[in-house]
Formats: sequence, C-alpha cells, structure tokens
Amino acid sequence: MLKKIIKFFSFLIIISGFLVGYLSFFGIETQRFNKLIQEKISKSDGRVTAKIDKVKILLNLSDFSINIKASDVDLMNEDKKIQLENISTNFSLGAFLKKEFGIKNVSIESKDNNLKDVVNFIRIYKNNAQLIIFEKILKKGLINANIELNFAEDGKIKKNYQVKGLVKDAEIRLLNK
Repeated sequence: MLKKIIKFFSFLIIISGFLVGYLSFFGIETQRFNKLIQEKISKSDGRVTAKIDKVKILLNLSDFSINIKASDVDLMNEDKKIQLENISTNFSLGAFLKKEFGIKNVSIESKDNNLKDVVNFIRIYKNNAQLIIFEKILKKGLINANIELNFAEDGKIKKNYQVKGLVKDAEIRLLNK
C-alpha cells in the first residue's frame, strides 16, 4: 500500500514538473483573453476598438509571475489604425492572490504607423492646442515606437518610463512652404 502511494506521488511530482517546465519554456497560446482585453480597451474610451491576433502566456518562476504577450494588435478609431507588433506585461501572481494591483510593467512595440494617425490617437487621451496645430501642419510621415512603462503598487505609472521612437519621411508645412 505504501509503495502505491509513493509511486502515485512520484508520478504526480514528475507530471507537475513537466507541466511547469512546459509553461515556463513554451507557454500557452490562447485566444480566450482576446475578447476581455478588447472590452477593457473599449471601456477605457468608447471611440477606440482593438483587434488582437494571439495572446501567449508564460510562467516565470524566478519572480512568481506570469508574462502575457499579445501579438499583432490593431487599435482603431473611426478610419484611423495603429498597428502594434506586440504588447507584453509582467503580472505578479502574489499580488493576484492578495487581490492587489499585479501589473509590474508593460512593454509596447509598434510597427511603422502613419504619424497623423498616431497624433489623432494621442488627441483622444490628451487634446490640447499644440497637438491640434501639429496635426494641421503635419503632411506625412511614419513613426515606429517602443514604450516601456513601470507601475507602482497602487497602479500608477512610475516616472522612470521610456519612450523610444523613429520618425521616417516626415513632412511639415509651415505657411504653405
């Protein structure tokens, strides 16, 4: 009887080890979270909708967290579209179990996007005279950006965020010149 119990628990430990190893190295690719993420984006501002191709979840045992990565994300506002290469975040399992804010950081990588469309999207969240004037004098251009955001325990963005980008073929017209 004792041998059977030992064999059962040994088998259970081996299977658990393989499962944790698989989740740590390969992860799970799912579409179950797509609708939830799209609803959260639309809820933050009704003018913005999102289309997400796939979401991958990886287990990170070193800091007891889950890495969530959404690939090929399109943000849309009317006829304007922003294409993102991927959005990844590190979600703390400890904070989740304590029912606290669990997102540690967010990393956003964009594809080449029309600069006017990006300015239009920024104006949704922060509309001021400078952006309106900039949108009017901007004739064309592409932008590619990488954004790194770190969050405090209360959910606010820390001041050590980084935004890196590259503007290509931009044309600005001042006084029709």
